[in-house]
Formats: sequence, C-alpha cells, structure tokens
Amino acid sequence: MKHFLKLATISALCFSLVACSQTPSQGSEPLEGKTMDNIEGKTPDQVFSNVQWDLTLKLLKDTREKGTNSLVSPLSVILAMSMATNGADGRTLEEIMTSLFPNVTMDDWNKYVYSYLQSLPDDDGFKLHIADSIWMKSDENFQVNQEFLDICKNYYQAEVMTAPFDKTTVNDINNWVNEKTDGMIPTLLKDINADTILFIINALCFDAEWEISFEKNSTHDFNFFAENDITNVVEMMRDTVYSYIETEHATGFVKSYKNGYKFIALLPEEGMDLDTFLASFTMKDVRQLSLVQNIKTKIGLPKFKYDADYQLVDFFKQYGINDAFDDDNADFSKLGTYTDRNIKISSIIHKTHIEVDEEGTKAAAATMISFEKTSAVMEENFREVILNRPFVYFIIDGNTNTPVFAGTVANIQK
Repeated sequence: MKHFLKLATISALCFSLVACSQTPSQGSEPLEGKTMDNIEGKTPDQVFSNVQWDLTLKLLKDTREKGTNSLVSPLSVILAMSMATNGADGRTLEEIMTSLFPNVTMDDWNKYVYSYLQSLPDDDGFKLHIADSIWMKSDENFQVNQEFLDICKNYYQAEVMTAPFDKTTVNDINNWVNEKTDGMIPTLLKDINADTILFIINALCFDAEWEISFEKNSTHDFNFFAENDITNVVEMMRDTVYSYIETEHATGFVKSYKNGYKFIALLPEEGMDLDTFLASFTMKDVRQLSLVQNIKTKIGLPKFKYDADYQLVDFFKQYGINDAFDDDNADFSKLGTYTDRNIKISSIIHKTHIEVDEEGTKAAAATMISFEKTSAVMEENFREVILNRPFVYFIIDGNTNTPVFAGTVANIQK
C-alpha cells in the first residue's frame, strides 16, 4: 500500500490466584473446544454502538496526560472484557454488566460480537484483523469451565492454549502478539508472575488505504503549536474533501478509508484545551459526528507515528467494577476453579500503536487537519479548519458506527 493508515492494539487480562501455585514443565499446546451448532448472531445496532461509545469517551478522558499523545481501542478493550465477563458470576457479574453493558444481556452481547466478527472486511487496500486467545496454566489444581471456553471459542473465535507459564510461554505469547499485530506490537510480556494462571488477550490490526489518496507533492512543512508552549514542524499532507462537521465546541472533518471506515478529526475551539474539551464532550456530540455537511474543504493531515501503553485496573474501579480485582470477593466461578484458592483479575494491559505515512514507511509524526478555500472559487461556500494545536480523532466503522480507535494529539515530533 502506498497511502495508508496502520494501527494495532493489544488488550490483555491477567487472572491470578491469591496464593502461589507450582508450574509443570511442558510447552504451549492448543486445546480443542466444542463447536456449537447453529450459532445465532445479532446484527449490530445502536445498543452495540452505544456500549462502545460510552467506553470510548471514558477512556479518552481518563487516559489523557498533558503533553503526551493518547491512543485507545475501545473495541479491543471491550472484546477482552467481554470474554472475561462470560466467566463472571454473582456480584462480580452484576458490577461489570452495570458498568459496561447496562442495556443488554450477556447472551445478546455475545451474539452481537459473533455477527460483527463474521462481517469484518479483508480486501485489497483494507484490512481489519481481530484475534482473541486464552492461555491457561497447565496445573492439575486448575479446572477451567468447558462452557466458558466453548463460548469464547465459538462467539469470539478465540484460540485456546495450555502452557507451563514459564519463559517458553512468555516467548509464545509475544510471538502470537507480534504475528497478530503485523509486528507493530512485538512484545506484551517480560515475565509471568508465579500466581498468574490465565491470560485473555485480544489483538487488533488495522491497515487501510484512503478512499482518495494524498498526493506526495502536496506535502509541506507546517507549524504545530503543541502543549507546554512547544512548537513542532510537521510534514502536512493535503487533500480536498466534502465532509465538514461541527460540535458544540469544535470543528473538524471526515476522511474516508475503503470499506466504509472513517477518520474523524476535531479541533477544539480557540482557547479551549484538550482536557476541558474532553470533559465537555458527550453522547450528544457523538451524534453530531454523523451530521456531515457537504461543503468543499481543503484538509491537511501530518504524517504521524506513536505508541501508548496503559494499565486499566484503576480505570475500571473508578467506574464501579471492584469485586473482579478483589482477593476475597472476585467471583469467576463460571470461568473455572482452583483448589482452595480464589481467582481474580490482577492486571489489564492495553497497548496501542498508530502510524500514518504516504509511502508505507515508518516515518514519525502526528495528525493535523487544514481546510482552506482556493482563490478560484471565492464565491463558493467553504469552511477552514487548521489543526495547528492539540486535537482529538476517532477511527470508526461507518457501517455500524463503532469506534475502533480514538486518540488525542498534543505533541508531534517530526
């Protein structure tokens, strides 16, 4: 691909024991599960979309750090948490459902996911690959519920592996992650804690050509006024689109990829910083994103590349999910049992990577947008939006209005 956007993300949930267990010595082995007959799906609708937009807005607000760029994949996080939720019961299940899935049953959510995964495109010039895996410690005291594995395997297309959870397992997991993200996230783990007995991992890789490519000879150096009173020089790519948008406190644009996926950029109004803007951004503003105005605009998009890395346990605690991480109160009895020990989630790792480039090389920078009119059409209606200060962006599946990635650009290094 000559003109493309590449992104990758990993979400990993680590399940641990309250006390240590022993590790047998053997390699990682795939475990065959039961194939369910006549799996019923459910076409993604507004409920499916709203669950992910709600998580998107929370993640954007809470992962922000002044002076740094952020990038999250709500789709990756929700898929990993969905598999874990199928193993929860009692108050643990109630807290997760109330926080993440307030208007849907878990049975229906699994059906949504099944239909969504079945519909993913993989065409020339576009790829969205989603892979799930479950890694279980080989331990005679650990009994995993077969129904849990069957749901994850059939609805989420999860690979299931048994492993000794030693250095060979670290290598096996890192190799799996590296392969599923096309090398964009080469490493997830450095080691495995002795108490860890299970990983749930989601990997998402997005690689797409623009519907209308940028011309390389239109790229020019441009100033970006970053946070902390820093000015960066960026390489700005140029194009003309007919997709201007406005929200209460921002202006922006939409640029399309192939297969219905879209890049949306929003520039907060003059004088409003990113934190203030994100605090004011609500589902009402999300609905405004679909109200695209057919107005001729010229846009500028800088080449960019960066990584982000988050630990999300405290994030979920903030939104009412507590028992899942508690030594005594966690209830994952639908996932499995361990002799004389309880099972809890000990960590949630979320890693992301994004790069935009004209040629498909790994040049660094970030995203900026410019809307300008040409002197030849002075009488034509137009808008001008120059993203020369910190801004917000979304990458969405236009077919289901599902946010796949969301980020903020506060600083750009050329």
